[in-house]
Amino acid sequence: MTQPDSKSPRNFRALAHRFIFHWRDDARRMTAIEAELKSALELVARLEAEVDELRENNLRIVELIDVAERQLTPKALD
Repeated sequence: MTQPDSKSPRNFRALAHRFIFHWRDDARRMTAIEAELKSALELVARLEAEVDELRENNLRIVELIDVAERQLTPKALD
């Protein structure tokens, strides 16, 4: 069995079609990965904003506890 000539137009066309198919497939996968990455980054940004809000709430709670403790503690200098 003889090998087909790799320089023939038919083989070149087949090689070009395979290249284009794989290139398009890779491009589709890259687009899908980029969309997933964008979605993940948006989720991270939302979670970071929630964490910041919780930290602020935590600080307010600590301040309220301090105020309540001061109000409930009898003054030593009275």
